[in-house]
Amino acid sequence: MHFVEFSEILYRLHKTLNAPGVSSEQPAECVNELFLFLNTHQHYQFPERYLQQAIQIFQWYLEYLLPEEQYDEAALHIITEDYHVILGTLHKSSDRSRHIERRISLIIQRLRERDFSHEQEVIEALLHVAQDFSGDIPLPQHPSFRSFRKRIREGFKRNQVLSFFDRVFSVFHKEILHSSPALVQVLLNFQECCEDTLQTYFQGKAVLVDLTRQGFIMPMHVVVERDKTSEHVEYSRHDVDERMQSSSDTARTLACQYLQTTCGQVIEDTVRTSCRFSFPAVGYRDTSASLLLALQIVGNILDIEPPLATAVTGEVDSDGNVLRVGWVQEKISAVEADDTIDRFLIPAVNYSRLPADMTSGVTVVPVRSFPEAVEQYYGQSLQKTLKRYSRRQALKSITGLVTAPFLYSGVRNVFTRVKPPVTECDWRLLSSARDLYQQESHYQHAVVILSSILERFSREDTSTDALRIQAFALGQLGVIHLQQQHLQESLQAFRRAESFWKALHDDEHRADLLLRIGEVYRYSSLADGTSSNGRMGLQAYQQAHTLLKPSMPLYTRLHGKYHALTGYLHYWNGEYALAEQFGRQALRIFDEPESNWTYQTARQHLSRTLIRTGQHDEAYDILESTSQAAILQGPHDRARTALALSELSFAGEDYDKGMEYAAKVRQLCEDFSLQGQQRILQQTLQRYGVVEL
Repeated sequence: MHFVEFSEILYRLHKTLNAPGVSSEQPAECVNELFLFLNTHQHYQFPERYLQQAIQIFQWYLEYLLPEEQYDEAALHIITEDYHVILGTLHKSSDRSRHIERRISLIIQRLRERDFSHEQEVIEALLHVAQDFSGDIPLPQHPSFRSFRKRIREGFKRNQVLSFFDRVFSVFHKEILHSSPALVQVLLNFQECCEDTLQTYFQGKAVLVDLTRQGFIMPMHVVVERDKTSEHVEYSRHDVDERMQSSSDTARTLACQYLQTTCGQVIEDTVRTSCRFSFPAVGYRDTSASLLLALQIVGNILDIEPPLATAVTGEVDSDGNVLRVGWVQEKISAVEADDTIDRFLIPAVNYSRLPADMTSGVTVVPVRSFPEAVEQYYGQSLQKTLKRYSRRQALKSITGLVTAPFLYSGVRNVFTRVKPPVTECDWRLLSSARDLYQQESHYQHAVVILSSILERFSREDTSTDALRIQAFALGQLGVIHLQQQHLQESLQAFRRAESFWKALHDDEHRADLLLRIGEVYRYSSLADGTSSNGRMGLQAYQQAHTLLKPSMPLYTRLHGKYHALTGYLHYWNGEYALAEQFGRQALRIFDEPESNWTYQTARQHLSRTLIRTGQHDEAYDILESTSQAAILQGPHDRARTALALSELSFAGEDYDKGMEYAAKVRQLCEDFSLQGQQRILQQTLQRYGVVEL
């Protein structure tokens, strides 16, 4: 949720700074965007590595960029003070994040080492950490926590840890259903911190240096897809220079050669390998991550977890030598400052040049060659795996079996989190979000819930249930954005949802999304007065209509909705005869009209057409009926009814009544942020010459 937004802002900022020919105004705008975001979310807890980047960026801005901007002395003083205030806040938040992340990491470590004897002890430890997020807000004592009753008889493996945390998060999701927005924010923030810590905890740890020559630990995420190939190692959203790219490709080739010679694994040296660093920066120029990359490729293929307390620095060449790297003492200092690391693999050539009297709080392990580095890095886990392969190879040589050389079918990527299943709790959350914005207009609360659902399922999860729930959540998110007139965000959400339904070959729901996309273009046409958006809206409606088939369960509703929305689009284009024709056709199509929301809103739309064509009596009868409809008692629906009654009164020259209804519309728009209805109200008042309320 907010973690992703923070990461995106940092990514855009880094990309701007790395772009050639950048003017000083562009970085300043990005820094200001980061400032506004962090100032708005001061009470939200973000990862320490993100906050440290923000601190460095603000310090750089104050020292180098701000003095060059054209501000007078007073304005410069105010801006500087504002940045110093937020820097103080970020330093405190960074220390707090470091403390929280280490406490969560310690809980994970204790789970893996069987330092807990009972699941309830783990829950108590987690809730104790969560208390740092909640402040004065009481934490939930949900009955579902009582289900954590098992004794812990052995240390948890990686998948068991992830499964345990998924169970904890499912309890949080149940609690969200009946919690205040403040508590929802606390639970989701704590969940994000846990998930982020889990993600980085189980990744290999490279040690790099930044532009200020400060060493830092860099969790590195590596994915190997054996059934695909790529010319180069791919860096997700990172720009690496030619030397780093060449070093990475060499590391991949070396890892594949090692796998073939050591355990008979025939892996193409162009096997698709993706690498992503946990810092959302763009440019990397450090070849010293290539040793860890090669080590992780080996572990990925052999299904060996990386040693979590070991950091690595070093470059490898095509002959398997571990080459010298720079800034080793700075890197050792960074490792010593991280109490989760107790071993550090470095090139032997660097080790031999360290001061003889140098002492270190971690075990520094020199490695000369790649096979030696693999043995030192994976230790006993590697030996057990190689014994398994050697027994199979011996069996093959004795029996002469002509079988595949002991390849795992569909090797599991040990660095990718197990895909969470879609649970009944997820569907209940989806339903509660819809109720929140439809019946109560609690848009912010609904957005929090929908965002949490989308965060739970990655784009790579192509299971039917995962695609369906993401499509439904995106559709609801698009509706909320549309009602608040966030048209671009609404269109993006609807487009993504429509692509999911297309992937599922679900033409029925896809048609529904195309109708909603047409609505976005209709509102855009209303906002900018251009006919092009109106044409695109009509095109989306027609595309939806071609997908509809009478055998579909929702055919009647969608068929009627198509006619109603097309009629309303003609209304805004001033084509009142066509608007009335499509509107009346829509009313003839719908069944169960009293409880059908689309039918009732179609009647509202038709009444406005009748007002424009002078059929005031029929329009009044329709509006009087819809104002009493139980299905139209949400703020957005009441505003639309009052707006139509206001226009009807103005058209009948009853200006006092028209002003009374207009005041109701204005109040609803202010109370519930109904920007679309606010714009239509202004146009209505201008049409009838009303200057102000």
